[in-house]
Amino acid sequence: MSRSRAPDSPTDTEQDSNLDDSDEEGWEDVEVDGEDISVVCLFCPETFPSSEGVFEHCAIVHGFEYKAVRKELGLFFPSAVL
Repeated sequence: MSRSRAPDSPTDTEQDSNLDDSDEEGWEDVEVDGEDISVVCLFCPETFPSSEGVFEHCAIVHGFEYKAVRKELGLFFPSAVL
């Protein structure tokens, strides 16, 4: 009977090469700094280029002042838009 031999394990160099290849995949979808963003209104589908624009819109059109509500309720979110 012929006994089949298990395939050789990859060498450290081959494993490093495989890791390097997988690190490069998927980079095309990474966001670039300075990319245009749009901020969506909390109450309608209107979009704005900045949070300040949406806050102003919410106050004028919807009567909702985000910063005043946040201050009045004592809300603090470390990663929140200020």
